[in-house]
Amino acid sequence: MSSEPRDVWEEPLPPEEFERLVRQALADLDGPEGQEMLAHMRWFLRRYPTPLDRLRYSTRKFKEWSKTRGIARPR
Repeated sequence: MSSEPRDVWEEPLPPEEFERLVRQALADLDGPEGQEMLAHMRWFLRRYPTPLDRLRYSTRKFKEWSKTRGIARPR
């Protein structure tokens, strides 16, 4: 394995580790993290009730993100 930090994201996970992470993520949804996520999703759907509203939001956020993309690059 390479010492480059980005290489960690390119390495495939062993199947057992992948399954462990999936089980952990699903278990987290049964606790406070899942309740917080559900509350956030409900707020988002109230704030942006139609697909067009959500598309406009995501387009606006993508434009905001694009302006700062690549500013902080590792040397």
